[in-house]
Amino acid sequence: MKKTTSILFLLLFAIILLPVAEAQKPVARQVALNNLIKTNRAIGFAHMAVKRGKVYTGNLGKAVRNQRYAKKLFLAGKHLKAIHYSRRARVLALEAVKANKVKPNSDFNFTAEENESAANTPTDQELEDELNKEMPGEIKDEELIQNNNLDLDVK
Repeated sequence: MKKTTSILFLLLFAIILLPVAEAQKPVARQVALNNLIKTNRAIGFAHMAVKRGKVYTGNLGKAVRNQRYAKKLFLAGKHLKAIHYSRRARVLALEAVKANKVKPNSDFNFTAEENESAANTPTDQELEDELNKEMPGEIKDEELIQNNNLDLDVK
């Protein structure tokens, strides 16, 4: 009798948890997508600030490079890693905005949900090391200003 009760309990437990686990996958994807979209807007704002201010620190290029990698990770289904790189991109874009003496807009603020998803973010150096391994090269601010194609759209 105890064995039957235990099996029944485990079966019921599995039936309850499977739908909950499946329901969380789209939420993680949506959280990552929202994060990437918000960072795209922030980078667009930074692009305009650098274009007007003409202070080229290299941070806009670094932000775009991190965000492009975040986009690649997102499309590969690696949503948490995409959030980490998108967060780093937003911080770099903010530095570019400040260097050009422009007041940042609300897209640069992190929400409580964004901060929660970034609780175990790797260090900046760890992110940079992986980025250099996976996407070697550099993007110059001046190139981004000239060609006006940030290539960041995510769907």
